[in-house]
Amino acid sequence: MLRKRLVLLLTLLLGIVLVTGCAENGDMSSQNNSLNGNDAVGEYENGENNDVDEPAAEEIIDDWLEYSRGIFLGQSRELDGMQYLLVTYGQKESDGYNVEIIDVDVDEEDEKVYVEVKFTAPDEDKDVNAEETYPYALEMIEATGLPVEFKAVGDEDFVPQLLEIDYLQPIAAGSAHIKVFSPGPGEQVGHRFKVEGIINEHEGNVQYRLMDGSGTVLISGVTGMNASRDWKYFSLNVVVDSEVVAEETLLMEINTQGAQNGDVQDTVRVEFVLQE
Repeated sequence: MLRKRLVLLLTLLLGIVLVTGCAENGDMSSQNNSLNGNDAVGEYENGENNDVDEPAAEEIIDDWLEYSRGIFLGQSRELDGMQYLLVTYGQKESDGYNVEIIDVDVDEEDEKVYVEVKFTAPDEDKDVNAEETYPYALEMIEATGLPVEFKAVGDEDFVPQLLEIDYLQPIAAGSAHIKVFSPGPGEQVGHRFKVEGIINEHEGNVQYRLMDGSGTVLISGVTGMNASRDWKYFSLNVVVDSEVVAEETLLMEINTQGAQNGDVQDTVRVEFVLQE
């Protein structure tokens, strides 16, 4: 074994893909490890980028970290010959939380990268400061082209991962267990558009409704979903009736319902504008 360390046709047609597979406001946690603190991204030396139209690797990774930090999630992405391993613990309401990547094992025989992550939560009897924190760990290794499996130790027993997408996209709207990538609030859409995002920690039905400005439901549907602690990608291909006029404000509502009683558990609403 080689070890390396540096470490969503709705219309009257609708298709939904739910396959097994936010960033909140606030400052970065002061509890980050020395390898994964606020300055870690800027420390990577990936060479000069002479194409002014393309952001440098450091900027890409910095943005990725910014919109990932509010979610409990393990991710990997390759860029400029390096493979970045990012584990975010989500928003916490106090200090005392910590994330540390303690081992990275590139197993060429299994064709997988194994990443062991230690999570620490404050003891119940420990005094903590009440403040929003966003613990994370970020390391990089030489690009392997291999999938990554995260293993949790310490105060967590599982690291949620993304299924069917390689890494997190910017989040336009979200709730605790539903994140929408697009369209975002106020965005302009045509009569055909796609709603994309991710859902996790849910077993039951996913309900969706598209309404016009007066609250009239234009399209609705329900689909079943298996439970998963990972984040599952979903996609809704929407076709709006041609009689709906441009400049109309539309509201897309997506919610999860319990498998037993059908109670709504989590809801996201996004308003956008219909254009020709």
